[in-house]
Amino acid sequence: MTNSVFAASFPNASSRGRSAFPIDSAILTGLLILVPALVFLNRVIVWPLMYGDQMQDPSGLYGGLGVYAPHMLHKIWFPLLTAATVSLFLLARVRQPPYNLTYVSGWILIFVWSAFSIFWAIEPGIALSRLALQLLAALCLYLAFCGTNRPKDIITCVYWVVVIAAFLNLFAVLTQEPTPLGHQGIFQHKNTLGVFSVLAMLFMLLKLGHGRGYLFAAMIMLPICLFMLIASQSKTSVGLLFLALPAGGVLALFAHGLRIRGVITFILGGIALIVLSFGFTAITGLSLPQQLEALTGDATFTGRTALWSFAWDYVEAQPWIGYGFRSFWQIGENTPSLSLGFGFIATVAHGHNGYLDILLGGGVVGLLLVLPILVTSLNLCGSISRKRLYEGFVLSSFMIFVLLHNMLESTFFFGVNVVFVLFQIVWLYMVYTVKNDHNKSRA
Repeated sequence: MTNSVFAASFPNASSRGRSAFPIDSAILTGLLILVPALVFLNRVIVWPLMYGDQMQDPSGLYGGLGVYAPHMLHKIWFPLLTAATVSLFLLARVRQPPYNLTYVSGWILIFVWSAFSIFWAIEPGIALSRLALQLLAALCLYLAFCGTNRPKDIITCVYWVVVIAAFLNLFAVLTQEPTPLGHQGIFQHKNTLGVFSVLAMLFMLLKLGHGRGYLFAAMIMLPICLFMLIASQSKTSVGLLFLALPAGGVLALFAHGLRIRGVITFILGGIALIVLSFGFTAITGLSLPQQLEALTGDATFTGRTALWSFAWDYVEAQPWIGYGFRSFWQIGENTPSLSLGFGFIATVAHGHNGYLDILLGGGVVGLLLVLPILVTSLNLCGSISRKRLYEGFVLSSFMIFVLLHNMLESTFFFGVNVVFVLFQIVWLYMVYTVKNDHNKSRA
């Protein structure tokens, strides 16, 4: 399904684009390229430096107990950035070839369903506030890619934000005492530093594939990111990195050499792991929890299994439509987990499983709407791997890491967190890279 939006809106414009605005359209387009970097800058630099700890709503507007609402920084930053992005998009009037709306329609459906879920949310006001922030961030990212069609330039701008954030975190690690759990850098928690370090490493590898000019920077940044990953003591990030890299290599090779779709390779890999687990059980007599205990040292994943059991009971009680967009954890006096008292589960900010939290927020319908986005991400990795094996390998590793990380942490549609913002940027980068490759092959 295609839509010649630009041509329909401005029929007399040339393919290179014109602007009735006094500023040249090339300058306006250049400003649009910076938008995704500004979205990411907010989360990895501005927010951590200004508000290192997540702050509860001091006004008591949402009930005052266990509430985390978008902070004033977000309420100012994202509306202003969205207004600027929309203005630049309209003023630049860049005319691109017809672009495919099939991918983006999936995101639209998710946001529409999330908006409907506000009507039955436990706390509609909180759900609306959180959804608005999510929508503004996504709109900024999409309009930037759509209005410029220069995915590599956008990634370059984000790359420099990653570099700056890495050096700031390195300085914090070298000058501050670690917490009892590990170094947290400028972030709120050591796990955030861990996952940022992994994503930064993968980003460095991605840019390395864009030219030899990034080789020297990668030689400096990769050891720094590895050092921060070790200092964070984030077992989740370390373990998933060493799982994602070989899995990404297999996916890229299968797509490049055998022309197998990325999602098929991912599913086959999952089936292979299940078969191996059952085979290992048959040979050794060790159950799955015992195998996990041997591999990770903690079969409960630091208490997560009890949390998942509690959340699953609520999923079963209202499986199809859930409890409203992010209207389950930390919503004030009506927070379901507060019924347990003030233990770990009662005060947790999320379910430590993004797929489970999607079920809690939007039910089975919400999860079914999200799955095509994830399937598309793997297939896009495969499409890029067929033409550029190295880039496909890095992108496949990135996507597999994010998909697996979301099984232990909640990141998908959970505010403007580090993982989800970068996931959206890389996802759109792949969409427009594949589209441009297709246009070149047809030319």
